Amino acid sequence: MLKEFELWFKDNEERLKNLKIKFNVVRLNTNHEKNAVCADIETSLNLARVTIWDSGECDVEALNIQTGKHVFPYRTYTFDSKTELVLVLEELIKNIC
Repeated sequence: MLKEFELWFKDNEERLKNLKIKFNVVRLNTNHEKNAVCADIETSLNLARVTIWDSGECDVEALNIQTGKHVFPYRTYTFDSKTELVLVLEELIKNIC
């Protein structure tokens, strides 16, 4: 699932830039059994973070920069397919734009 996550950002890079969305995707070095990838996402109004582990577990959260209120409440998912992952990423993008 980690590769699919990274690939989604690569495949959507131009579209996200056109929406004035900045993002940084990094592999996290952890001392845990699970590998993880984290994406920090920023618009002029909102900040979001998505962390996904190779188990398919994923944490998603987005906040308004000025108010600190959630524009996408903190949620934990467990993805069984790329389709599920993409649906959540697309929902997040809609909420932060």
